Amino acid sequence: MKAVILLNGERPEREDLPDHDLLIAADGAQDYAHDYGWKIHYLLGDFDSSTRPPEAERVVRFQVEKNETDGQLCLDYALSLGADELVFLGAGGGREDHFLGNLQVLYRALKAGVRAEMVTKTCRIWAVDSAFEAELPPGTTFSVVPICGPAHILEAEGFHYPASGKDFTFDSTLGISNVTREKRVRIRCRGTLLLFAVRQGPSGQGG
Repeated sequence: MKAVILLNGERPEREDLPDHDLLIAADGAQDYAHDYGWKIHYLLGDFDSSTRPPEAERVVRFQVEKNETDGQLCLDYALSLGADELVFLGAGGGREDHFLGNLQVLYRALKAGVRAEMVTKTCRIWAVDSAFEAELPPGTTFSVVPICGPAHILEAEGFHYPASGKDFTFDSTLGISNVTREKRVRIRCRGTLLLFAVRQGPSGQGG
């Protein structure tokens, strides 16, 4: 089951919404969802940031004082409903600490064993700890950042700059701004990586 989770960062483009089985929104994200005419199945949060009364098929309220962000609450709720594929929208922009928190949520999805992607205005982002494969336009700027310790790329195909056999550590910018050479790219790794593919066209910096 594929779930899309709407977060209350930068407003995504209307066309960013992929096909899905569930649409889950965090708090103020309902504002742009309603503006776009998107049907929210579940709306979660403490409702301290929305400009309108909560409106969805089901509203789940949480106290303002809590340990989790609304994004983590949405992820955990999606997992409890049986989601095995996730796309996060509205995760970028605004406060830097919240963006880092959203990357933590993406990592949490990885550890839960579900396929997840985060889409911001400038990037598509994945967290991987074994293998990754995707189709991207040739010439896409593609960056690799290790998290939770050093990482090693066993094999990488489809990139301009060789990455196979490379070690990546958090105190080095070695993985920033590679470029895809072919339509299909593939990575096998040991350790955990964040992968950033710069979106081409008006929403991103590529193209």
